[in-house]
Amino acid sequence: MRLLLVLLLTVLFVAACAPPPPALPAGVTAIDPPRAMTAYTLTNTAGESASLTDFQGRYVLLVYGYTHCPDICPITLGRFNQIKDLLAENAAQAVFVFVSVDPARDTPQRMAEYIGMFDPEIIGLTGEEATITQMIGEYGGRFSARNFAGLRENYTVDHTAASFLLNPEGRWIRTYAYGTDSSVIAADMLMLMGVAGEEG
Repeated sequence: MRLLLVLLLTVLFVAACAPPPPALPAGVTAIDPPRAMTAYTLTNTAGESASLTDFQGRYVLLVYGYTHCPDICPITLGRFNQIKDLLAENAAQAVFVFVSVDPARDTPQRMAEYIGMFDPEIIGLTGEEATITQMIGEYGGRFSARNFAGLRENYTVDHTAASFLLNPEGRWIRTYAYGTDSSVIAADMLMLMGVAGEEG
């Protein structure tokens, strides 16, 4: 019994003396423990059913937006390209996903045309408004169309602009605030992949 107590106290002492984990850069928030997410069924740019579970085995960098977005979304998709370039050969371990918060206008064809202007390998997904509302809500996000009950044709959509990272098991592990530098996100992803320091 005394030996067990000594071992327990030793373990507690070592744990107390262990250095804290390194602080994450500004704009990077760890989700700890990683959070399992609901597997919502959406529609891809080919008009086929798709789910984020289709991409398990790779990291998924996910963002919500819409094709008529005047500023935030084009900037974000441009940063996706920068991140992909910085990941270099490790980019094969990741998939980049753009989920529409404007299903009324963002048909699969429209999504394909829009994403193609940035990188046709980006995965575009759309779906029913109720489904997208539930999905983004699980990440603590929201969106709201400013179309005045459908009376306005050229409207904007207020939406959460952060990016979200899922691990290869499909669990949410990171939130990257909008505006976080592409190099910071890429370095964090490389660290998670276990290849930090190999780039360049």
